[in-house]
Amino acid sequence: MHISRLIITFCIIALPIIGVIAPRAFSFIPPTLGLIAFIEYIFTYKKTPKIDWVLLSFISVFLMFAGISYFWAVNPDATIMRVIKLTAIIIPSLLLLFTARSVNIVNIQAFKYLPYTLIFASILLIIETYLKYPIYHFLRSLPAEEVVAPAKINWSLIIISLLIWPVLLNLWLEKNKLLIPAVLIAVFSAIFSATSQSAMVALIFGSLSLFLSFKKPKCLLYAICSATIIGIIISPWLAQWLYNLRPEILVDWRNASAGQRMELWDFVARRALEQPWYGWGIEATKYIKDFDSAQILYLRTRVFHPHNFALQLWIELGIIGALSGVIFIYLCLKHFLLFNEKYLKFIIACFTATLVVNLVGYGVWQSWLVGLQLTVALLFVVTVKMNEGIKEIE
Repeated sequence: MHISRLIITFCIIALPIIGVIAPRAFSFIPPTLGLIAFIEYIFTYKKTPKIDWVLLSFISVFLMFAGISYFWAVNPDATIMRVIKLTAIIIPSLLLLFTARSVNIVNIQAFKYLPYTLIFASILLIIETYLKYPIYHFLRSLPAEEVVAPAKINWSLIIISLLIWPVLLNLWLEKNKLLIPAVLIAVFSAIFSATSQSAMVALIFGSLSLFLSFKKPKCLLYAICSATIIGIIISPWLAQWLYNLRPEILVDWRNASAGQRMELWDFVARRALEQPWYGWGIEATKYIKDFDSAQILYLRTRVFHPHNFALQLWIELGIIGALSGVIFIYLCLKHFLLFNEKYLKFIIACFTATLVVNLVGYGVWQSWLVGLQLTVALLFVVTVKMNEGIKEIE
């Protein structure tokens, strides 16, 4: 496994920097590493890694149903292309996770450098914010006078808001009292000096759940998963109820993301319930041009994605999509409970931050985001394997 270990080591060190200069790379880093590691494992050990057939079967069935939605999708071509991309990212990335869980990992020196590259990436993002995005201009050969929207670095901010949790776990296990505050200060400074509200909320809720989980992490995990499952099931009705309860002050804050989210969630939810059994097909939201929007807070009748994974499952795949989301949360809960509590605290924090990003931030199928989440999962698996504190997970 020497080749894949060298490549993975380099990628681990470079992950935060990649997140700043080329965030889209997260869409192909884990699947590429997965194919390399899986093939090398077979040639080295003359067998396949231990595969979680329940998880792999569930993901495969879900992807097949998503592909079948081609036949009733708003845009069949977009549906099939998205499913192909998702399959190309998720399946090889799962092979990477299975391989990582199957090998003996004594120590990966790259983890010693990951906090430093995360701090460096955070400093770069602070420079971007306060000096009007010089790195963005340079990498894209833009003229210095061209104005860059602050949202252009939001992906990078989301990336560091999720990478921080496996980094903190590793530092906590090493009892590194110097680097923990340094990492926290760097990441918090980068995110709160910028404009990514999704990254801010993710970091806040992740930190809050980490604090709350120090006493009874399993109880907190059950509470979070139960609330998420209920939220997925009732999300179309909950979205409409929240919109009807909106405070009038939001009308004066039309440019605020919270008010816009509430209105677009409302009209997405109502369209989802027009075809509740099997939805409108993958990527439907992007191609529906006539949403019934009141245009009070959100002044358009179309949106690229619902900015909420539960509503996206509903509008694209109906009740079948919602039930798939419920099953996935249950599988996450089942796997998380295998971990020792000293790891579980940080896993819960990252899980909470990830839920927040998917609840208020981006489309759930965005390639870079899917790849990022699988990369973070890999970092946790490797950290735990190095520290030998997990129950049997093979």
